[in-house]
Amino acid sequence: MKKRFKELRETLGLTQKDFSEKIKMAQSSYGQLESGIRNINDRTVKLICQEFNVNERWLKTGEGYMFEIAVSFEDFFGMNYKFLDEVDKKIITEYMKLSADHRGVIKEFIRKMI
Repeated sequence: MKKRFKELRETLGLTQKDFSEKIKMAQSSYGQLESGIRNINDRTVKLICQEFNVNERWLKTGEGYMFEIAVSFEDFFGMNYKFLDEVDKKIITEYMKLSADHRGVIKEFIRKMI
């Protein structure tokens, strides 16, 4: 599970300090979770899932999607969904299914294009 903690934090683009502040934990304690020195308890898992809309099954087992899937694009994007066509929605949906590493490859490709 420690690998997924780190993967989640990096996907969110947060430092250990920023991540630990959001879940109201000392940075050193959080660092011990990521390194495996400290055991991960259910309370911490639930807190992370609530704070970052993370799929608990994914966090515990690696199965499923990293994030809970929004009920609709309207819920996920708010009013901005009106500007998305079906291709935009498909791209976003499939992108969110990718691992952090694969999303990184796509982001690097886009950065080079820009």
